[in-house]
Amino acid sequence: MSKSLVEFKRFLTKSAPTLSEHEKKLANLILGGFEEVASVGTAGGRRGKVLAKLIVAKGEAAPSALEIVADETKANEREIVRLTKLEVEHFRGFSEKHTFEFKNPYTFVYGPNGTGKSSLCEALEYGLLASIHEADSKRIPVSDYIRNATSRKSAKPVLYGDTAKENGIEVKADPRSFEFCFIEKNRIDGFARVAANTPVAQQARLAALFGLEEFNAFATQFNESLDSYLDCVGKKGKDLADRAKVIAGHQAILQGLPVKAKAAETRGTVLLAKYPECKDLDEIKAALTGPEGNGGKQKANNTEIGRLQNLKTVADPGTDDIQADADGLLRLIKEKTDSEKFLN
Repeated sequence: MSKSLVEFKRFLTKSAPTLSEHEKKLANLILGGFEEVASVGTAGGRRGKVLAKLIVAKGEAAPSALEIVADETKANEREIVRLTKLEVEHFRGFSEKHTFEFKNPYTFVYGPNGTGKSSLCEALEYGLLASIHEADSKRIPVSDYIRNATSRKSAKPVLYGDTAKENGIEVKADPRSFEFCFIEKNRIDGFARVAANTPVAQQARLAALFGLEEFNAFATQFNESLDSYLDCVGKKGKDLADRAKVIAGHQAILQGLPVKAKAAETRGTVLLAKYPECKDLDEIKAALTGPEGNGGKQKANNTEIGRLQNLKTVADPGTDDIQADADGLLRLIKEKTDSEKFLN
């Protein structure tokens, strides 16, 4: 189990009382596909797309209860309250089997270089966490990291401890319970200079102090929003919205019908006043278009219009002569007037 998954479960266990039903469903989806989710980040919205795919595929069926809370309660009953013994062989600097008993509340380890102090501490770390921070930071497989250089063999150390109910039982590695038991000198040195860094670097150094680099990287790689990767409207939402617009248009028409009916009634009254010989609108229609819709006044008017359009204009020859004589007379009068003005 990766450290990120361990810390994520720890976070969910503590946050469970404040999480909503939908948040718990999303948490269960992430737990179910943790490796796939943790393997991608925010670049290109890759994690957002993975989460969107999980929500679409399994969101409705996801349980709304966090089962890890129940697991945590059972785990508390088996909580180790004290380490009593460590058996180590073929581990780092130990080629032969050694047994270390911790009979006192505190154990101090001292000795010159090469006597196995670091190997002892890493044996405790591996026995409690199933991982070694130094190996992880150097990207060395833990099976290669713990191999003894002399025997060329590697073996897992065996830890024994006491619980509230039992003594001398074998301790199983549990990063959730023992992660914060180990703080290295290098982590403390880095923490001492944390104030001189940017907020992002400060967060990274604080995570490093408690061995949470991996979980910090996981927790900070979520996209701010999934809206662009999910169909928030729904599969039928757009179709329903379009139909709602059509219905709204029909409703507007229905609401306007009383006004139109009143206007039509007014126009009908005006028409009846123009045709007093007719009792109702049907008689007016029959009078205008005929009983079969092809006669009445409309047909008579169309016939008269056709006759008038066929008429041709004919010139009157007497009119043209009179017009020419009148023009000549006007010219003579004008010439006479001009001559009199010249002589005078």
